[in-house]
Amino acid sequence: MESASPGAALPARAFPSARYLPVSLFGSVMSVAGLALAWRLASKHYGTDLAIANGIGMLALGLFVVLALSYLTKLVRYPALVKQEFTHPVMSSFFGTVGISILLLSSVIGSYSASAQLVLWSIGKLATLALSVLMISRLLNGSAAPTSVAWKASSWAPTSRPSLSRSAAGTSQTLFSASSSGAGSGSAHSRATLAVSSSTRRSYSCS
Repeated sequence: MESASPGAALPARAFPSARYLPVSLFGSVMSVAGLALAWRLASKHYGTDLAIANGIGMLALGLFVVLALSYLTKLVRYPALVKQEFTHPVMSSFFGTVGISILLLSSVIGSYSASAQLVLWSIGKLATLALSVLMISRLLNGSAAPTSVAWKASSWAPTSRPSLSRSAAGTSQTLFSASSSGAGSGSAHSRATLAVSSSTRRSYSCS
Protein backbone atom coordinates (compact mmCIF):
# COMPACT_ATOMS: atom_id res chain seq x y z
CA MET A 1 0.00 0.00 0.00
CA GLU A 2 1.49 3.28 -1.12
CA SER A 3 1.81 6.16 1.32
CA ALA A 4 1.98 9.81 0.46
CA SER A 5 5.51 11.18 0.59
CA PRO A 6 6.10 13.95 3.13
CA GLY A 7 7.60 16.16 0.45
CA ALA A 8 4.58 15.95 -1.85
CA ALA A 9 3.42 19.37 -3.00
CA LEU A 10 0.14 20.50 -1.53
CA PRO A 11 -2.40 22.32 -3.73
CA ALA A 12 -2.12 26.06 -3.55
CA ARG A 13 -4.73 27.75 -1.40
CA ALA A 14 -6.22 31.12 -2.19
CA PHE A 15 -5.31 33.61 0.53
CA PRO A 16 -7.74 36.37 1.53
CA SER A 17 -7.29 39.28 -0.81
CA ALA A 18 -9.13 42.42 -1.78
CA ARG A 19 -9.42 41.10 -5.33
CA TYR A 20 -12.12 38.67 -4.17
CA LEU A 21 -14.19 41.36 -2.43
CA PRO A 22 -17.57 41.81 -4.15
CA VAL A 23 -19.34 45.14 -4.11
CA SER A 24 -22.53 43.36 -3.06
CA LEU A 25 -21.15 43.10 0.50
CA PHE A 26 -22.19 46.72 1.01
CA GLY A 27 -25.70 45.33 1.27
CA SER A 28 -24.76 44.09 4.74
CA VAL A 29 -24.21 47.71 5.78
CA MET A 30 -27.74 48.49 4.64
CA SER A 31 -29.19 45.70 6.76
CA VAL A 32 -27.20 46.57 9.91
CA ALA A 33 -27.97 50.30 9.58
CA GLY A 34 -31.65 49.54 9.07
CA LEU A 35 -31.59 47.35 12.18
CA ALA A 36 -30.07 50.23 14.17
CA LEU A 37 -32.83 52.58 13.00
CA ALA A 38 -35.47 49.99 13.91
CA TRP A 39 -34.10 49.68 17.46
CA ARG A 40 -34.06 53.48 17.72
CA LEU A 41 -37.75 53.56 16.89
CA ALA A 42 -38.32 50.75 19.38
CA SER A 43 -36.66 52.77 22.10
CA LYS A 44 -38.89 55.72 21.27
CA HIS A 45 -42.21 53.86 21.14
CA TYR A 46 -41.67 50.83 23.37
CA GLY A 47 -39.08 52.06 25.84
CA THR A 48 -36.24 49.71 24.90
CA ASP A 49 -32.68 50.61 25.81
CA LEU A 50 -31.25 53.21 23.43
CA ALA A 51 -27.76 51.75 23.90
CA ILE A 52 -28.77 48.79 21.73
CA ALA A 53 -29.53 51.11 18.81
CA ASN A 54 -26.33 53.06 19.37
CA GLY A 55 -24.21 49.91 19.50
CA ILE A 56 -25.69 48.52 16.29
CA GLY A 57 -25.25 51.92 14.65
CA MET A 58 -21.55 51.99 15.55
CA LEU A 59 -21.23 48.47 14.16
CA ALA A 60 -22.76 49.64 10.87
CA LEU A 61 -20.36 52.58 10.68
CA GLY A 62 -17.35 50.38 11.38
CA LEU A 63 -18.47 47.82 8.84
CA PHE A 64 -18.83 50.51 6.18
CA VAL A 65 -15.38 51.92 6.90
CA VAL A 66 -13.76 48.48 6.63
CA LEU A 67 -15.57 47.63 3.39
CA ALA A 68 -14.90 51.05 1.87
CA LEU A 69 -11.17 50.87 2.57
CA SER A 70 -10.99 47.30 1.30
CA TYR A 71 -12.81 48.11 -1.92
CA LEU A 72 -10.65 51.19 -2.47
CA THR A 73 -7.67 48.86 -2.16
CA LYS A 74 -9.21 46.63 -4.79
CA LEU A 75 -9.78 49.65 -7.03
CA VAL A 76 -6.14 50.72 -6.75
CA ARG A 77 -4.52 47.30 -7.06
CA TYR A 78 -6.99 45.54 -9.38
CA PRO A 79 -8.76 48.18 -11.49
CA ALA A 80 -9.52 45.69 -14.26
CA LEU A 81 -11.55 43.54 -11.85
CA VAL A 82 -13.52 46.56 -10.64
CA LYS A 83 -14.21 47.58 -14.24
CA GLN A 84 -15.35 44.07 -15.07
CA GLU A 85 -17.67 44.11 -12.07
CA PHE A 86 -19.03 47.55 -12.97
CA THR A 87 -19.82 46.55 -16.56
CA HIS A 88 -21.38 43.22 -15.59
CA PRO A 89 -25.15 43.23 -16.39
CA VAL A 90 -26.05 41.83 -12.95
CA MET A 91 -23.24 42.75 -10.54
CA SER A 92 -23.23 46.39 -11.65
CA SER A 93 -26.62 46.86 -9.96
CA PHE A 94 -25.03 46.24 -6.56
CA PHE A 95 -23.00 49.44 -6.81
CA GLY A 96 -26.17 51.17 -5.74
CA THR A 97 -25.80 49.60 -2.29
CA VAL A 98 -22.89 51.97 -1.62
CA GLY A 99 -25.00 55.11 -2.00
CA ILE A 100 -27.95 53.63 -0.10
CA SER A 101 -25.63 52.60 2.73
CA ILE A 102 -24.40 56.19 3.00
CA LEU A 103 -27.99 57.46 3.09
CA LEU A 104 -28.89 55.06 5.90
CA LEU A 105 -25.73 55.89 7.84
CA SER A 106 -26.61 59.58 7.65
CA SER A 107 -29.76 58.77 9.63
CA VAL A 108 -27.75 56.68 12.07
CA ILE A 109 -25.39 59.54 12.95
CA GLY A 110 -28.15 62.13 12.84
CA SER A 111 -28.60 61.95 16.61
CA TYR A 112 -24.94 62.85 17.13
CA SER A 113 -24.31 65.61 14.58
CA ALA A 114 -26.77 67.34 12.29
CA SER A 115 -24.00 68.77 10.08
CA ALA A 116 -22.39 65.34 9.60
CA GLN A 117 -25.81 63.95 8.75
CA LEU A 118 -26.30 66.62 6.08
CA VAL A 119 -22.87 65.95 4.55
CA LEU A 120 -23.38 62.19 4.39
CA TRP A 121 -26.91 62.58 3.08
CA SER A 122 -25.70 64.89 0.29
CA ILE A 123 -22.93 62.46 -0.70
CA GLY A 124 -25.31 59.51 -0.73
CA LYS A 125 -27.93 61.43 -2.69
CA LEU A 126 -25.48 62.53 -5.38
CA ALA A 127 -23.93 59.06 -5.66
CA THR A 128 -27.34 57.38 -5.95
CA LEU A 129 -28.65 59.85 -8.53
CA ALA A 130 -25.48 59.66 -10.64
CA LEU A 131 -25.52 55.87 -10.64
CA SER A 132 -29.24 55.81 -11.47
CA VAL A 133 -28.74 58.09 -14.47
CA LEU A 134 -25.80 56.01 -15.66
CA MET A 135 -27.62 52.68 -15.35
CA ILE A 136 -30.80 53.94 -17.00
CA SER A 137 -28.86 55.53 -19.89
CA ARG A 138 -26.93 52.29 -20.35
CA LEU A 139 -30.20 50.38 -20.50
CA LEU A 140 -31.88 52.78 -22.93
CA ASN A 141 -28.83 52.94 -25.19
CA GLY A 142 -28.73 49.17 -25.47
CA SER A 143 -25.13 49.01 -24.30
CA ALA A 144 -25.78 46.27 -21.75
CA ALA A 145 -23.84 43.05 -22.33
CA PRO A 146 -25.87 40.30 -24.08
CA THR A 147 -25.14 37.88 -21.25
CA SER A 148 -27.97 39.01 -19.04
CA VAL A 149 -30.85 36.79 -18.05
CA ALA A 150 -33.26 38.49 -20.47
CA TRP A 151 -30.99 37.85 -23.44
CA LYS A 152 -30.51 34.20 -22.44
CA ALA A 153 -34.24 33.70 -22.02
CA SER A 154 -34.94 35.06 -25.50
CA SER A 155 -32.08 33.19 -27.14
CA TRP A 156 -33.29 29.66 -26.46
CA ALA A 157 -36.90 30.21 -27.56
CA PRO A 158 -36.43 29.90 -31.37
CA THR A 159 -34.28 26.78 -31.04
CA SER A 160 -37.26 24.64 -30.08
CA ARG A 161 -39.11 25.25 -33.36
CA PRO A 162 -36.90 23.21 -35.71
CA SER A 163 -37.33 20.13 -33.52
CA LEU A 164 -41.10 20.49 -33.80
CA SER A 165 -40.79 20.91 -37.55
CA ARG A 166 -38.63 17.80 -37.80
CA SER A 167 -41.10 15.80 -35.73
CA ALA A 168 -43.94 17.02 -37.95
CA ALA A 169 -41.98 16.04 -41.05
CA GLY A 170 -41.37 12.58 -39.60
CA THR A 171 -45.06 12.22 -38.85
CA SER A 172 -46.00 13.16 -42.41
CA GLN A 173 -43.52 10.65 -43.85
CA THR A 174 -44.93 7.89 -41.64
CA LEU A 175 -48.49 8.70 -42.66
CA PHE A 176 -47.49 8.79 -46.32
CA SER A 177 -45.74 5.40 -46.07
CA ALA A 178 -48.69 3.81 -44.29
CA SER A 179 -51.16 5.15 -46.83
CA SER A 180 -49.10 4.03 -49.83
CA SER A 181 -48.39 0.52 -48.49
CA GLY A 182 -51.94 -0.28 -47.36
CA ALA A 183 -53.87 -2.74 -49.52
CA GLY A 184 -56.77 -1.31 -51.50
CA SER A 185 -55.97 2.35 -50.70
CA GLY A 186 -56.74 4.61 -53.61
CA SER A 187 -55.20 7.83 -54.80
CA ALA A 188 -57.96 9.85 -53.12
CA HIS A 189 -57.04 8.38 -49.71
CA SER A 190 -53.35 9.22 -50.30
CA ARG A 191 -54.16 12.82 -51.21
CA ALA A 192 -56.28 13.20 -48.08
CA THR A 193 -53.48 11.82 -45.90
CA LEU A 194 -50.97 14.22 -47.46
CA ALA A 195 -53.34 17.13 -46.85
CA VAL A 196 -53.66 16.20 -43.17
CA SER A 197 -49.88 15.86 -42.77
CA SER A 198 -49.29 19.21 -44.50
CA SER A 199 -51.72 20.98 -42.18
CA THR A 200 -50.02 19.32 -39.19
CA ARG A 201 -46.61 20.55 -40.37
CA ARG A 202 -47.92 24.09 -40.79
CA SER A 203 -49.50 24.13 -37.31
CA TYR A 204 -46.26 22.93 -35.66
CA SER A 205 -44.17 25.40 -37.61
CA CYS A 206 -46.39 28.33 -36.69
CA SER A 207 -46.22 27.41 -33.02
